[in-house]
Amino acid sequence: MTRKPIVIFNCIAFLFLFFCNSNAVAQIPVYKYSVKTDFSIPMVTGSKAYKKSFTGVMALNTAFTLHSKLGLFAHVGIHYLQNNTGNSKNFNLGVLQVKHHLLSPNIALGYEYFTGERFTLGIEAAFNKSFGKFNKSLLPDSIIDRPSLTQRFNEYALNGYVSFYTDDNLSFGINLGYHYQAYTFDPYPYYFDIINNSTNKEDIQNSNSYITFGLGFTYHFAPFMKQPIRENK
Repeated sequence: MTRKPIVIFNCIAFLFLFFCNSNAVAQIPVYKYSVKTDFSIPMVTGSKAYKKSFTGVMALNTAFTLHSKLGLFAHVGIHYLQNNTGNSKNFNLGVLQVKHHLLSPNIALGYEYFTGERFTLGIEAAFNKSFGKFNKSLLPDSIIDRPSLTQRFNEYALNGYVSFYTDDNLSFGINLGYHYQAYTFDPYPYYFDIINNSTNKEDIQNSNSYITFGLGFTYHFAPFMKQPIRENK
């Protein structure tokens, strides 16, 4: 079993343990604020050349959220994504190893539905301002070093999650997201055009995207005084 299925299986198993926790508090207050962090495994789904060259390593997201009594919320956060060449099809000879880092401040709007005593379902649309950089290593002496490429582009995401409260303030959950990047594949910074010169223009021109699946937790604080229990009418 490869690394990604193992991580996904562990996420589901970890959440299942919380589902079976009979000591969890049944009545959960409506909170004004929360702090959320999640860890995901990204899967590249964008342009053919980029997808053949890079594999997802990790995606981290943390955010401060402002909630409303109606279930609507808004948050401000930071998203980090890392991809690398690893054992990809085009870099499997150890000619060059490249890591692609993205750091993205983001804002999001969403809706959270409280399903009963301990569970919530949520969906959000996010806008990221992404700043990227390629780090190269294992570069042969026969190839002249090229300047590292720094990037700046917009990213749009749609995320859904299910959470389970383990006590009054803490909840754990699994999340699934789709991210679209307004960024076109560029082979120049990491010598893709030299190592694999058979790339078609059609493989390069498409924008990139990726899917994330992972596990997260949220700490809630400052309940609304006039509505202490979460209920959906």
